[in-house]
Amino acid sequence: MDLKNISEFDVSHDGSLPSYISHIDLEKAVYKLEEHYRQIREQLPTQPNYSMRSEIKRLKSHWTQDPFSSWSPQELASAGFFRTGVENSSQCFCCGLVLCNHSLGATPMERHRKFNPSCAFIQGQDVGNIPIYDIRVKAKEIIPEDECIESMGNEQNRQQSYSHWPVYASINPSTLTEAGFFFTGKKDHVQCFSCGGCLGNWEENDDPWREHAKWLPECTFLQSRRTSDELQQYIRSYCGFVGSSFTHISKKSVTTETDLITEQTRIQEKVDNLKKNLTEKYHDPTFCCTSPFGDSFALDLNSQFADISVMLKDIKNQSVQQLTLPDILSELNDITMIEGEANSGKTALLRKIAILWASGSCPILSRFSLVFYISLASTESHQTLSDIICQQLIGPSTSLTEESLGEITGKLKDKVLFLLDDYGVQDSTPKPVEELILKNPWNRLNLAVTVSTDKGRKLRQYARTIMSIQKFPLYSSIYLAKKLFPHDSKQIDTFIMELKLNENVPAIFQTPLMILAQCSCWIQYPDDNTTGDVHVFKEYVKYNISKFPNEYQAVSSQVSSCGELALQGLFKSQFNFTENDLRAADVDEDKAVRYGLLSKFTAQRFHPIYMFYNPSFQEFLAGKRLSELLESEKPEDLDKGLHYLHQINTFLKALGPYSYFLRYAARISPKSTLKIISYLFSLYGNPEALDCHLDSTEHLKQHPDLKNQEELFILTLRKFVAVDIDLVLTDSLTTFAIESAIESQCLPDCAPMILQFLTGKSLAFGVSLTTNNSAEKILSFIKKYPECISLLSSIKFTIGGEKQPTIPDYSKLEEASKRYGVPTVERDYAEAYLSLNDIKKENEKLGNRFAKFSSVFPSQIIIVDSIIDTFRSTAGYKVPVFKIKASEVTHDNFSNVDCEHFKVLFSISDRIELELNDCTDFVRLLAPAIEQHLGSFKKLCICYSHLTAEDQDLILKMSSLECLEIGCNDGKNYPEDLIRGIHNLGNLTEVTIYVMQNIEVLDHLPIEFVRLGHMKKLAFGCIGSSNGSIKFVPIIKHFAHLEILHLSLHHYEDFSGLMKSVSSCKKLIALSFYGSILWQDDMTVLAGEIKNFTSLKILNLDRQFIFGKESAEKFAVSLGSLIHLEKLWLPIGEGMALAAELIIEQLALLPNLQVLVIKIFLDDASITLLGKVASNGFLKRICHLELPCHSRITESGWTSFFQTAADMPDLSYLNVTRVYTNSIKTHATTVTSFVRFVSRMPSLITIFMHGWQLDKDDLGMFNNMKEKHPQSKSLELMWQIPVHGTPTIED
Repeated sequence: MDLKNISEFDVSHDGSLPSYISHIDLEKAVYKLEEHYRQIREQLPTQPNYSMRSEIKRLKSHWTQDPFSSWSPQELASAGFFRTGVENSSQCFCCGLVLCNHSLGATPMERHRKFNPSCAFIQGQDVGNIPIYDIRVKAKEIIPEDECIESMGNEQNRQQSYSHWPVYASINPSTLTEAGFFFTGKKDHVQCFSCGGCLGNWEENDDPWREHAKWLPECTFLQSRRTSDELQQYIRSYCGFVGSSFTHISKKSVTTETDLITEQTRIQEKVDNLKKNLTEKYHDPTFCCTSPFGDSFALDLNSQFADISVMLKDIKNQSVQQLTLPDILSELNDITMIEGEANSGKTALLRKIAILWASGSCPILSRFSLVFYISLASTESHQTLSDIICQQLIGPSTSLTEESLGEITGKLKDKVLFLLDDYGVQDSTPKPVEELILKNPWNRLNLAVTVSTDKGRKLRQYARTIMSIQKFPLYSSIYLAKKLFPHDSKQIDTFIMELKLNENVPAIFQTPLMILAQCSCWIQYPDDNTTGDVHVFKEYVKYNISKFPNEYQAVSSQVSSCGELALQGLFKSQFNFTENDLRAADVDEDKAVRYGLLSKFTAQRFHPIYMFYNPSFQEFLAGKRLSELLESEKPEDLDKGLHYLHQINTFLKALGPYSYFLRYAARISPKSTLKIISYLFSLYGNPEALDCHLDSTEHLKQHPDLKNQEELFILTLRKFVAVDIDLVLTDSLTTFAIESAIESQCLPDCAPMILQFLTGKSLAFGVSLTTNNSAEKILSFIKKYPECISLLSSIKFTIGGEKQPTIPDYSKLEEASKRYGVPTVERDYAEAYLSLNDIKKENEKLGNRFAKFSSVFPSQIIIVDSIIDTFRSTAGYKVPVFKIKASEVTHDNFSNVDCEHFKVLFSISDRIELELNDCTDFVRLLAPAIEQHLGSFKKLCICYSHLTAEDQDLILKMSSLECLEIGCNDGKNYPEDLIRGIHNLGNLTEVTIYVMQNIEVLDHLPIEFVRLGHMKKLAFGCIGSSNGSIKFVPIIKHFAHLEILHLSLHHYEDFSGLMKSVSSCKKLIALSFYGSILWQDDMTVLAGEIKNFTSLKILNLDRQFIFGKESAEKFAVSLGSLIHLEKLWLPIGEGMALAAELIIEQLALLPNLQVLVIKIFLDDASITLLGKVASNGFLKRICHLELPCHSRITESGWTSFFQTAADMPDLSYLNVTRVYTNSIKTHATTVTSFVRFVSRMPSLITIFMHGWQLDKDDLGMFNNMKEKHPQSKSLELMWQIPVHGTPTIED
């Protein structure tokens, strides 16, 4: 059979995907994965790997597997698979079959049988597999009296016995021969010719002498070949089975116990009866099965025991090694202390040991004749040991006296194992149990004692071995869920997906009880199959209350007090608590630990530390307590609750450190939910709520998933991300409100408040090749309350066909750095430069990763029915504005979209705004829907999109169109028919046309264009020397209502005439010549005319030149008359440099200035003057200041500016970048001045300082200031500049 080209995916298994990627092309994804898996199989050898024939070894190899795997290590190991180390693949040790996909549709053993039924391991042949509970000691194969065994005294005869030694036994037979062993002919079992002891399970690197000494220490041959010191060293260094030997474990010892006590047949009979009673008890369902959540379900420890993570500790409480269950069983000797948190699986572990012993199929436990499981939590202080055993295990009718029990244990000694559960839980442990522990050095029994981490100090001094139960492995949680829901793979699929996508969820399932709580939720709430913390924590609290039925009031009181402790800690970023903290919150430390609400840690500490078992649980209890306070009738409680709530006074706090807390608090009771939603809604529109300062980032240790969310929010606020912050806030707040209202079952009560909040706001929805909807909750709300869309200001619907993120174009930066050469820099300042090649490689990696991710999605955009059904059911309600933005939509990825869907979408508004970016055939494909709603289109933006002649004719029928924007950079997309017929769109008030490679655009404007007399905005851009600009001059005069004029032309035939025409537009507030080529005469005309534009608020002369001093001074004087100016981009040139100080002085006359961009021409005197203008209060409203590339300004000039400039309270953006060839190696005085300057700017969040060389001390000074800055969370200094090549380092 070809084992390299198998198909691991079960097409019949209906996997579950989140709704927003449910449209993934599974066939394509499966094909790509199968090919990848085939490549993995090609890398791996196919021959048997007998070094992995031990099931325990295989089990341990899987400890590093993907924690989200749906196959547990024990399932994989028992099916013959070990982890290869190549990604998440596993391989059969026998046949070499490699499995890469851990499917829920089948177990590893089922897959093994399916793909290679001829595997000898699967067929049960002897391939050397060592079962998980198997041991070295074997039953004697040949009795010592046989002549055969006598002949084996000859070493040569022993050597010859290995002629058929199995291939899977990796040990060299000669080493076995030398140690006195000969091959019995069965498996890999060998027998000593002298003592007759039989051993097996030989693996590479085993030492036969060591094994001989451990298991057969009385052998005369062994003693003749090794000294007593050597033998003792062998025994002391042996791992596990302390004190055990062949006589303890061999079958003979087990089946003929009367040999031990032949003189006391009466006692032997009692042992046999006791063993029978114990075995029956451990087989009884009441013992094997546990039901922590009532009648919801029962967990059978016989078949549903999941691996727990147990660590062996040394005397200093340091971890030594992780243990498997067989390792634990082999270490049970003398007193073994097993510590763990409440509900960590201690009881299940001890019960599992008892069940395994009773099964008779666990050779590791065959050394124990009797095993007693005792729950110390169910004992009473006056009880004797025999009373306890009768009550809990064998029944009161059984005759077991304290005397007979003493006789039995006294004879059996270390063949008796007591499993003592929950030591220290009761205020007083029965005296006989305490004596078991105290007198064990004389009794020589074996005790395994479980204890909570806070109760272990006393027991630790008596324990020979200490084990600690760690966090419950995630794969074990999945294993239990599978076992309890064997026929609901979809539920388990959803669970695993939630674990992978939500970083907060895995941390919740740190104990077995939590996954059982989740399963209980699924059973109790079958219609709400979500995986999550809220239901689980509620169920956990309910469990703790029900666990102590006689202490209901006490438990409830402690839950509330612990909630107060959690609440206080949360707002102080405190997760560890002292006894004083507990007292301050009225928490009873012993009860809180006993009820499973807190954990206590005392090891190596003078004073104990208390923690909630999980930070999320602390947040849940804090949220529960806040809910109690907010719904309280007591004014003092309500005030306290509001005090805490009002501390969450920014959106960053609500989305970041307090997001989970708010989520919990708003899902407890309807009354508190209403108050929380109302408060969060009140933050909208409050500028102070947009502050990005956080006092601590401690929460990110608990919730690392919040880091990206917080950073994205900050980038959005800074407008580094092209997303409307209002849309983000509206979506987040509305989704939170709807989810909270549904969870707390008060949506009808919350709906009026949500509707009021949505009034006048915008909502956004979108689909693309990789997502089809991410706003399900809002859509469901609209469907239930359709009137809400008429209350909105707009709905924005995006359609994306892009399959690859845009990789930044570094070509210009690369050309510039090549032109200027590689910089030379001292070693201390080398970090000022970044490798452009490294950045490009990283971007390429990201691009390839995204391409790999997106490749499994369908090639067609899908608009899911949930979106269409929602808007189809709006019952005539209409949204004021419906905005549709389509990007990279073509015939290839959009042809299957149902035109009927867009008839529905277009019908929800009488005002449609359509934006097409890099689209082809969009208009043609949707022509029937567009024709049906021609009168509703008010705005059309066409950018780099191809329109056929038919498309253009259809657009010209949009008689209600008010705004038309056209942009293309080549002739093939040029919509000439549309431009020639533009006069037919009689309602146009805004026209933007940028056609950078068509010089005829102005010539194509029809004469009738002047009829569009309501024009408020005109923006034109084209390249060439056409006379169209002459034609444009008289047109301007007809637009008396013109407010905005942007011109980007490469030639102006009559610039003077143009300016006179423009000056007739008295309502003009924005004038831009960015991208134009204005000659010196043109700039002289502009300098003279600019004073006439007294209503201007925006003037953009970026990249324009004034060379003459006279023209520059004329411009400067005119500038002072523009008293309403808010945004100003100044021209550059030698004339501007000569008139720099005069220009700076004019800024004092512009009190409304908010954006100021000055490039290149300033010098020391003018930059110093700018600082003085600011310090005198003339730039109070400046929020955006760009001062880049001023090579005339020396370090001294910048120092003067930083020392002088002040009184710019709104400044949020500063750019003082220099060309790196003219970089400044900063001195301490300059850095100090700069840092102090920044500290005086309370709103500053973004600083571009490329071309400034800073060392570690400089950055340290800045960061120290940053910690105290009002914008410390947001303030960012960009000072490292990418360059081509590696800078030359000067030492």
